[in-house]
Amino acid sequence: MNKVLSTVAVAVATALAGSTASAQSSVVINGLIDVNLLSARTSGDGFTAAERGTRSAVDSNGMTTSWWGMRGSEDLGGGLRAVFELGGFFRPDTGEAGRFGTTDLLFKRAAYAGFESSSWGRVTAGRHGTLYATSVYATNPFGDSFSFAPMLLNTYSTSLGSGLGIRDGRTSYIRNDSGWSNSVLLATPNMSGFTASALVSSASGSNDQEDPLNRKRGRAYSGQLAYRSGPIVALGVYQDIDINGAGQKQKAWLIGGAYDLKVARLFAQYQSIDSTVLTGKDNDTSWQLGASVPFGKHTLLASYVSTKTEDKASLLADETRDTYSLGYRYDFSRRTDGYVVYMNDKLDAGTADKKRSVTAVGIRHRF
Repeated sequence: MNKVLSTVAVAVATALAGSTASAQSSVVINGLIDVNLLSARTSGDGFTAAERGTRSAVDSNGMTTSWWGMRGSEDLGGGLRAVFELGGFFRPDTGEAGRFGTTDLLFKRAAYAGFESSSWGRVTAGRHGTLYATSVYATNPFGDSFSFAPMLLNTYSTSLGSGLGIRDGRTSYIRNDSGWSNSVLLATPNMSGFTASALVSSASGSNDQEDPLNRKRGRAYSGQLAYRSGPIVALGVYQDIDINGAGQKQKAWLIGGAYDLKVARLFAQYQSIDSTVLTGKDNDTSWQLGASVPFGKHTLLASYVSTKTEDKASLLADETRDTYSLGYRYDFSRRTDGYVVYMNDKLDAGTADKKRSVTAVGIRHRF
């Protein structure tokens, strides 16, 4: 009897192993939690008396916006794979879904499926992070920190209503989020360090749905060319958005690079954003210089950004904004690190200057 059971068990195990091997599919559940303690000081004539002062709080999403999700793939044979990813944001300080107190949909971070081949590249459809946002992440020392990366604060902060940076009344920052819904992504394989990508959306913003009465609203497209080899990262990205299908449009481009000297990694970026909005025509130009210095489990971070906003219609005064961040990170393990960051943000808007400084101590864990 035992011999019979053993034979059956071996047969079942062999069949299951054969089925798994032939399918070669996988699903991974993963994510990241980022929580911190912070103190923020706000001053300047551009803030009301109630807004000025110092506040302390338990906060979320300092070095990275907390997220969770799943991704997977299946080998279809002949070098072709089916791929998918689903991901959403959350706030660990309150347990809310979404970013920075906003109400995001369940899978606002990513929701797509498609195909991938080592010979011709990748094509996916659904909701994707934009090529513009990932380009900013790749060439600044604070990565994808919407709270402390100066380039992200000076690129997305106002339009998303997010982060710890200064809110500016202008609407000339990057529009329609750092992710696009209703989009198709095409990407080439790595060709001697070079890659090219294109992202097209039929409705990137507003309520993220196509409008049958205004088919131009939210239409957007973007292209990126990148080179990654050895110590070098260099890239350029262009983005074009029809904001509302009624005359409000935006075009933006960015070039960025990083070079690893081993003792330090250096970063540089330059971008230009042209916006036609309700308040007129604005042009934002920003440049960023930064560095990260690793030594053992320790890393020092520094980044400085200067932005100039020019009103092309001469209706409003020009503005300048200077933002810098200094940080320290300690890697407890490959999955867990702690950080200390000081960020200083100053907006010179004539008689309505705004200043904010933030100090934060946090922990970040990947799962």
